[in-house]
Amino acid sequence: MHQNNTTTKAISHLIALCFLLFTLFQSCREQTEPFIPERQESIREDQYETRRKKLVEAYEAKNYFSISFYLATLQSPSEAIYDNLRKAVKHDSSACTKIFDVRYLAEQGFYRYVYKNHQFMATERMVQ
Repeated sequence: MHQNNTTTKAISHLIALCFLLFTLFQSCREQTEPFIPERQESIREDQYETRRKKLVEAYEAKNYFSISFYLATLQSPSEAIYDNLRKAVKHDSSACTKIFDVRYLAEQGFYRYVYKNHQFMATERMVQ
């Protein structure tokens, strides 16, 4: 009787271990599969196929900036787009220059505006 009980416990532990390994394998597998969104009605079929193909190529090259770009063109959820943009900047900070056209922003007075706003706030603090 004692041996049956021990055998039953061993089998149940083995089943639990197999289930745990299976769950772990599935979670790792899901994380490595590339996210490819469904086609939205506003995107033509030929455009979808072209962008989807380029998205797959970007995944294969691990080009996170291109991944985020093609996810955006396929109208993906913002989370997926921003996650890949974060990875792009983390792996290669030169991606920032692709995201923001710094020269254009400077020509539009963006830096001047920020500087003036900062001066105004500093002056206001001194007055108070």
